[in-house]
Amino acid sequence: MNKLYFIIALMTSLVLVSCEEIADGDWPPIKVNKEKLYFPKEGGEDSVYTQNYTSWWICSGYQGETDNHIEPTTIKGEDGKTYQQIDGEWFKVTVLRQKPHSNTAVVWVKKNDTDSTRQAGFSMTVGDSFKYISIYQE
Repeated sequence: MNKLYFIIALMTSLVLVSCEEIADGDWPPIKVNKEKLYFPKEGGEDSVYTQNYTSWWICSGYQGETDNHIEPTTIKGEDGKTYQQIDGEWFKVTVLRQKPHSNTAVVWVKKNDTDSTRQAGFSMTVGDSFKYISIYQE
């Protein structure tokens, strides 16, 4: 009988430990496949994904000067899925809100018809952990 109580107590403690939530300030740093995206003058598409979380959210963006802030928006796509995005003048960042692709941010950059190098960026978040991704274009 004592063995039965011991097994029940052990199982209960394992369940309680595995259900423990992450406390504020204890979220592991976001690991990504790349922190900087480089695009040619012609523009293009690239993506960045988190390697240690199954989903993340856009929390802010900018283009040019860092005070040129862009707020993220949530849209419903033609496919009926919900996306979160930042829509700049020459670039767009989109994250699918449904798994299994909710850990990937796709970035599209338009052709650069100027003689200047362009710069932008966006911040991603999971819980209270943040990661900044830079965008550069020739």
